Amino acid sequence: MKITALALLVTAAASVLSAQEGTKWVQVQGGYIIPGGNQFEGIAGYGGGAGMWLTNSWGVEISALRATLSPKNDPIGVSHGRENQGLVSALYCFDNSSTLVVPFLRAGVGAGRTSPPFSGKAESTTRLAYAVGVGVQVNLGENFLATLEGRGVRVETVTTRSEMQALLGLGYRWGGNRTTVAPPPPPPPAPEPKAEAP
Repeated sequence: MKITALALLVTAAASVLSAQEGTKWVQVQGGYIIPGGNQFEGIAGYGGGAGMWLTNSWGVEISALRATLSPKNDPIGVSHGRENQGLVSALYCFDNSSTLVVPFLRAGVGAGRTSPPFSGKAESTTRLAYAVGVGVQVNLGENFLATLEGRGVRVETVTTRSEMQALLGLGYRWGGNRTTVAPPPPPPPAPEPKAEAP
């Protein structure tokens, strides 16, 4: 009887959640960026993204990030530069066992735009950027989500530069398969014990 009650409770909880396939989202993100090498200080960045789960395992996201580059050693008062990144990424959910917590891997390609003096030219330059990452989406109720992600990014400027990014996001989600799952039928009644003949 306890098993049947537990099954009904789990089914009722699942009936109000979205299936992952077809779910869309938009989010804002903030994070901390650790540039590779000794040229820049760690910096804060901000941005956002929009995406969709095409299936329960595969999704896509378009994202952007903006940061201010701060040199570590600035003896002559070099002005700070700006960096903007835009990525188109494929997402792979490697564990579909939960509708509340969605872990994923990221592989993305896009562009990084760097302003002087770090572009190597008198004007800003736009070069290839690509990224890999691992993260998790946490579904907060029916229409909200939070994301936590770590990314490794390579930006092609005058030289190739690497960054590590820790990102936290909050977003709004909609869509998906919201069909209600019917509860399982109740178990058959236990057979009555047979009366013994005298």
